[in-house]
Formats: sequence, structure tokens, C-alpha cells
Amino acid sequence: MNEKGKIISALILILLLGATIIWAEEKVPILQITIEETAELIQADPKLAVEFYKFLARTYTRAKRYEEAARTYQKALEIIPKDENLRLTLAHLYDWQIKDPQRAALEYEKLIEINPEKSRYYTRLSEIYFQADLKDRAILFMEKVAKDRPDDAYVHSKLGQLYLSRGMYSKAVRTYKEAIRLKPDAAVFHLYLARAYAGGRRDEEAFKEYLAAIDVEEERGIIDEEACNEFGVYDIWGAILVRAEHLGILPRLTKKFKKKVTQHPNNSLLRKDLARIYAWKGDYEKAIIQCYEAIRLNPKDNVAWYRLGRIYERKKEFIKALQAYLRIVVRNLGGRGWADFTVSMRSNEAAINKIKKIAEKRVLYSQAIEMVEEAVEKKPTRLELLILLGDLYRGGRRYEEAIKTYQRVIEIEPGMSFRIYHNIADVYTENKEYEKTITAYGKILTLSQSDSMLLARIEALKKMFLVYEKMSRVEEKLREYEKKIAREPENIELYQELGGVYEALKRWEEGSRLYLKALEIAPQNREIKRGSRIFAYQCKRNGALKAALPLYEKFREREPARTQYTIALIEIYTGLGEKEKARSLLG
Repeated sequence: MNEKGKIISALILILLLGATIIWAEEKVPILQITIEETAELIQADPKLAVEFYKFLARTYTRAKRYEEAARTYQKALEIIPKDENLRLTLAHLYDWQIKDPQRAALEYEKLIEINPEKSRYYTRLSEIYFQADLKDRAILFMEKVAKDRPDDAYVHSKLGQLYLSRGMYSKAVRTYKEAIRLKPDAAVFHLYLARAYAGGRRDEEAFKEYLAAIDVEEERGIIDEEACNEFGVYDIWGAILVRAEHLGILPRLTKKFKKKVTQHPNNSLLRKDLARIYAWKGDYEKAIIQCYEAIRLNPKDNVAWYRLGRIYERKKEFIKALQAYLRIVVRNLGGRGWADFTVSMRSNEAAINKIKKIAEKRVLYSQAIEMVEEAVEKKPTRLELLILLGDLYRGGRRYEEAIKTYQRVIEIEPGMSFRIYHNIADVYTENKEYEKTITAYGKILTLSQSDSMLLARIEALKKMFLVYEKMSRVEEKLREYEKKIAREPENIELYQELGGVYEALKRWEEGSRLYLKALEIAPQNREIKRGSRIFAYQCKRNGALKAALPLYEKFREREPARTQYTIALIEIYTGLGEKEKARSLLG
């Protein structure tokens, strides 16, 4: 065998090893070959050797054989020791799967040598030292890093956290002041500085830093992920309230914001902040008053309405919560057209979801329906309200009214017919009116006759035939479709449609025969090739190996250079117990 042939054989052996590891915890004895023997065949090509080790390591990882994966990554790194991504993968393996801090630390040290500009390597290494109860070593390490990287705010932040953990509050204060100087828009740094001040019993300065964090948060208007992770809340405000309550300064924070509201009574943002503090304390009545004041100052403020809804939910006054959320939907309505609808729908999605969720969880469909009906009476052509009303009717099992409401949407905006007929079909299916379900899917098929909507048409057919199955009419309808193909044997779209139906019904053998026939008729058709590959993969994934086998054999016959087909066949033969055939593919 020449050198090229050896390399190709080696690659197939590599993939065989991967397949056997996936198929069983112990290697299936298709071919007795060790990793070392396989590696010898590919020494002539170091790049291939690396790919071999990477593939095998990933396979070991999927099989949760982490030590073997680590050893295999090490072999790859012997060939390319400066590969950052590969070494980071190994570091993560030691860190998170094997949970060996010593070996993980060693890899992070090497990563720092490879790329000294990555802050996260330093911070993770310090965390590993800290978790291994080497706190002093972690501090010494981060002090050196901070000296080498004086302009890196996150390095200073990590050093500050280490100081805090050791009760070194004065040093933590100095470090966080430097981090804030370098990155003044990071609210989380102010929170840590406040913690450092509080630890050193400098309560007044701690209080000012909490206010500074609030100011930064309001100015940026975004969520700080580091703060979320650290404090276990979804935004900076939550972190501030957690810490303020823990330190016993929540009354002072309340008093401060009451004073600010008194000084700036027309500032709706301050009123929303004060509402949030009251809500956190459980003083819901005062929180509600502040929300309404914020709304009075800015009636278009959806955040205030949404916060009001959340407060009513906490009070378990769900009817009022529904009213607050509905106000957002009503106020944000766009024009009648489809373009206006999509824009307003995105902005109202959270409020609409809240309404449906409350109606479902609290069994308040009748109350929610009554509210939305009133809104529809005032704005009878608004699409969002009509669709929401239809959804609520459906949730409340008022199926006839749901259908009529969805039909009104179609009358107002025919461009939404395709989407709304799906809703209608779902309602009929829930109500077990299967004939009407079929009619609705027939409308969908009519609306999706263009070539560009083939995939949408196939999805509709899948659902339609699942309904036929419930009606015990699937055999009849399948025969009709097969006759249609017999009349139009050159119509490739019919094969794709019926192939999708066979997939939905899990009739793998029939689908396999259909796609083989389609491949004979149109061997170069891109969609047929794509559809048959997807179907073959689904057969293999669902354990229908006998159905998958002829398709993969056909793929390999036509494209022998595509190793993925060879690998699939090795897996299939292995699963079927035909070891000799699997072995024969190695030639």
C-alpha cells in the first residue's frame, strides 16, 4: 500500500474507533487495532495525526471517558504545543469534567505563556488557586498580574475579590477604586467597593457606592452579567437590594430615594426606582402608588406598566395584573398592515405572554377574555388584540369563538392567512374535529404552492397525515399519494412531500424505498439529495438501521470519496452485527 493509501486507511480506522466507542462502552472487536498502531500509519502527516487525536478525544469525551480524552489531547499537544484552542479545551476538561485543579492550573499557566493578553486565563487561574485553598498564593499571583497589567480593570476586580475573601478591606478598597478609574461604567465594581467599605465598617461610604452603582445602571440601562452571576439576581438593582438588605441599610436606601423623589417630583425614573425598593420590602401599596405616579408623568412608559403588573402578581391580585399588562398591548398597537403588526408584536410579546400565562396558571380565562373583548370592541380591527383573544378562547376551550376570531383576522389581513390557518387547524385538532382540521390544512397547502414554500408545505402535510392516522385513514391517503406519484413520476416535489410524510409517521422502510426511487429519477436534484440524506440520518438516529442501510450504500456508491458515508455504514453494519462487512470497508 502506498503512503497515500495508508493515510486514507488510517483515517477510516480513526473513525471506526470513534464509532465503536460510541456504540458500546467496550470497543467492538471489528478489528483489533490499538491507538498506537493507528498513529504509526499517520506519522507521515502530522496534521492528520492531530486531527486523529482530536477526533478520538472528542469521542472519549462524549462517552464520558475523560481521563482517556485528556491523554489523547496531550498527544495532540506534543505535536502542536502552542495551539491555544486545543490547550484551552484540555484546561476545561481538567477544570470542569475531571475536576483536577492542579492539572487545570498547569494548563492555564501554559495558556498565559501562549497568550498573555487574555484576562480570563489569569482570573480563572487565581480562582483555581483560591478554590484549592491556596488563597495567599492566589493573591500573590494576582498582585503580580495587576503589576504587569496595570490597565486591566477586570484583573484589579479579581484581585479585589480575593482581598475581600481574606478580610483585607483596605486593600480591596484601593483595588476597586483603581478598577472604577479604569472602567467607570461597570456598576458591579461599585457594588464590590461598597462591600469593601461595609467590611471595614465605613457605612457612609458604602452607602454612597450603592447609589453610584444605581446611577451607573440607570445610565447604561443594561444587565451586567458578572453581577447577575455573583449575586444570583437578574440585574444590578436586584444585587443592590440583596446587599442593602443583608447589611441592614435598606431603610436608609428607602429614605434616600424618598428624598430624591421629593426634590425631583416630576422624575418618573426616580419614582420607578422607589417603587422597586418598596416592592422588595413587601410594601406593595406604596410601590403601586409610585408606579402610577411614574405613569402619570409618562403615560407611554411601558416599563412602569410592566412593573405595576409584576407588583400586582406578587400581591396575588391577578385581575389587576392582567389589566396592567393589557394596557401595554393596547397602547402599543401599530397600524392595520402586516409590517406594523410585526413591529408592535415584538414590543408587546412580554406583556402578551404574561396575560396568557396568568390566564392559564390561575384559571382566569373568562376574566382575561372579558377584558380583551372590551378592548376589541373599541379597536375591532387591531390584529394583536384579535389574535390574543383567539388564543384565550382556545385556552379556555371556547373553540367555536376561537375559530370565528381567527377568521376575522384573516378577513382583515389576508396576508396572515398562512399563519392563522395553522392556529385554526390546532383548535380543530384539540376539539377532535378532524375533518375540519383536514380542511384547514388543505387551505394551508393551497397557500403554499410556490416552490419557495416547499418546506412549509411538507410540514403541513406531516401534520395532516398525523391527523389522518388518528382518523384511521392514513393507509387510504398514502395509497392516493402513491397513485399521484405513479401518474406524475417525474414530479420530484411529490417524492419530497411523501418522504416528509413517511418521516412523520416513522415508516422508515417505505420512505427509504421512495427516496431510492427518487435518486434514480433525479440523481443530481439538489433537494432530493438533501432530503434523502436527512431521511437516512433520521432512520439511523431512530434505530431503523435496515432502512438507512440501502440509502447510505447508494450515497457511498455515488460519492466514494465522502468518508462520512463510509463511517455511517461502519456504524450501521456494527449495529446490525455484520462485522465482516464493516471490516471489508477498511480496504
